[in-house]
Amino acid sequence: MTQIATVKRLVGQNQAEVLVQRQSACGHSCESCGGCGPESATRVTAVADNELGARPGDTVRVESESRRVIGMAIALYLVPFLLLFVGYLLATGPLGLGESGGFAVGLACMLVGFAANWLLDRHIRAARPVQFRIVEVLKP
Repeated sequence: MTQIATVKRLVGQNQAEVLVQRQSACGHSCESCGGCGPESATRVTAVADNELGARPGDTVRVESESRRVIGMAIALYLVPFLLLFVGYLLATGPLGLGESGGFAVGLACMLVGFAANWLLDRHIRAARPVQFRIVEVLKP
């Protein structure tokens, strides 16, 4: 996955701290819809490999590991959603709790999915954050 970023400062020998605009599904026209919130909330600071020698203030194209990002998105969105339905189906079927009981169990399962995502996110950030690499310094 490639994104546009701005180099904030140099960090170490061949690394730079970059400000990356988060990708969204809506096409990035946040000014027109306001759905993403303030622009500052859609920016992420990250460290990128800087083998091209980009300098603070440069606009650059960064590349990240698409496979990891897609896997994290699946965990974030799909797991709690699936747990909601599995909990509901188990509660209304084999457990015979009825519709409101199924809703309560499904909601509890979904919350467990969110908690698991939170713990997984903390583990991933501590173990190995998403790596960015500067692949192009863009012309002003």
